Amino acid sequence: MRSPSGGCDDLLAACPDAIAELRKLLDRHLRSRPTDYLATYLDLLAVNEQYHWSAVVGDFSDDFYVIACPHCAAEV
Repeated sequence: MRSPSGGCDDLLAACPDAIAELRKLLDRHLRSRPTDYLATYLDLLAVNEQYHWSAVVGDFSDDFYVIACPHCAAEV
């Protein structure tokens, strides 16, 4: 579902009711705090026509940085 290409945009445009239902199902699934949260979230981005973000969002494992608080020097 992530990144439509090669005519898939037309396919999606022809199925607005199915896309709306899929959006509801994905949202409901995310609210259940699933173990496949990231994959479901990326699919929800794609359903909401955020194809670029759906394709480029990483797994968040390497996007954390340890920095010091400017007020107390505690690592945050």
